[in-house]
Amino acid sequence: MQSPQGGPHTEPQLEEILGILGSNYAGAAGRSVFRYLIICGGAFAVFWVFLHERLEHRKIQEGQPPRKMNLKEARDSIYATLVIAVVTAVSLWLNELGHLQLYMDPMEYGAPWLVVSLVLLVFGFDTYFYWTHRLMHHVALYNWTHEKHHEYTDPSPLAAYSFTAWEALTYALFGPMVLLVLPVNFYVLLIAGSWFTLASTLVHLGYELAPSWWGKSRLTRWIGTSTMHNMHHEYIHYNFALYFTFWDRWMGTMHPDYDEVLEELTAQPLFQRAKAPSKAA
Repeated sequence: MQSPQGGPHTEPQLEEILGILGSNYAGAAGRSVFRYLIICGGAFAVFWVFLHERLEHRKIQEGQPPRKMNLKEARDSIYATLVIAVVTAVSLWLNELGHLQLYMDPMEYGAPWLVVSLVLLVFGFDTYFYWTHRLMHHVALYNWTHEKHHEYTDPSPLAAYSFTAWEALTYALFGPMVLLVLPVNFYVLLIAGSWFTLASTLVHLGYELAPSWWGKSRLTRWIGTSTMHNMHHEYIHYNFALYFTFWDRWMGTMHPDYDEVLEELTAQPLFQRAKAPSKAA
């Protein structure tokens, strides 16, 4: 078969496509799992293992879930990161075909656009997360999209990605949908992904680290906290947002006791003295 220009017409072979997707998937999965283990696993080790006694007074809910529950959180989260990597792999392939607007050279659209696009991704995803998350709480969707995440009523950082495949795909599709209409630098997208991991870790921390003025400041009161999302796990019909409190406050879905609970927790010092070892009789 000849191309219109007279040369041989070469269609990508299935083996070639699978090779590209496999290579993309291996890189995306490796980055995602590594990021999860370092950020979420690291936060669990620091706050739930090494500092839990000194932060006991800042624990949002009383008690500690059994370790087998933490292992289940990790298993579910790693599974979800592998699902998300499928979307990343396909998106990179579609970008190579010219269907998406992901670019590598940070200066291709200028430095200001790097900042603007990152802000758009952060605020845009918080809006997307609020409404898709709230939709998944609808009775017709909840059991097969979001119920798994609520198996953990007092989650640890290991539960940051404990999603069903459907929920993981819903969140992962935000990136390619943006890339259909806006050019975004590859490294900005990596930063936005890391921001999501950090924020997901923070809101599942189980301990409140915010200072006493956090909920009173006109600026920081609009930024989400560990308490905010932890209360969502405890009272599932409130606090649907992730990064900020805008949508919950505007739509009346903020738990009525949120500000009071946050104030009570943050009124205490961040660290208490480690308990002295008991003396042998």
